[in-house]
Formats: sequence, C-alpha cells, structure tokens
Amino acid sequence: AQCNVNQDDDNNGDGGDGKVTFADVEAIFANACNFSGCHGGAPAQELGSQLNLETFDAAIASITPCDPSQSSLVDRVNREVSDPLVMPLGAKLDPDSIAIIERWVMEGEDVTPLCQ
Repeated sequence: AQCNVNQDDDNNGDGGDGKVTFADVEAIFANACNFSGCHGGAPAQELGSQLNLETFDAAIASITPCDPSQSSLVDRVNREVSDPLVMPLGAKLDPDSIAIIERWVMEGEDVTPLCQ
C-alpha cells in the first residue's frame, strides 16, 4: 500500500516539518490497516482483533516507545508476506511506510515523552 503522508515533499514521513507524529503514521494505518477492517472500527471487533490503530492511545499499546526492536507493531510490518503474522495480512507495506513507522516508534514527537 503506497501512502501519501501529509505534505511530505521529501517522503521521509515528517509531514514536511521534520517531526514524525501519530498523524504521520495514522495515514498509513488508515490506508493499510483500518480500511481493511482488521485494526479499526466494528469490522475489527467482529474479527476479534485485539489491536486497534485508529487512535494514538490504542496504537501506543502495540509499541515499545523509542525501541523499534521490541515493538510488536514494527515486528509485524517487517515480516515476510508468507508469514501468517505479517501486517497487513498477506501483503507488505512499502519500505517508505515501514521506515516512517519505525521512525515514529524511535523518535516520534508524541512518543519520546513515553520513553524510559
């Protein structure tokens, strides 16, 4: 799923202002995760999904702030398409989207205050 994230002319996921926030990754989640019904809204509840990516508070539960290597979300988007745990299921996000998610987990403006 190719995503255009905000007004990001250099395609580094920062919306053009140098800072990655949930708003930047939210566009990726909306396009690849929520709209598919897997991780947002009523369809996700019907599927029994435990992961909701519609809000910052819900999405933050799937990461270890400032440590992508320990974040289940980062692990899942980096798996091979053939892996039954890959997200999105049966597909793979483009490398730019994965890099934006990893950057948000590592140094996101709204994530770093949660680092320990």
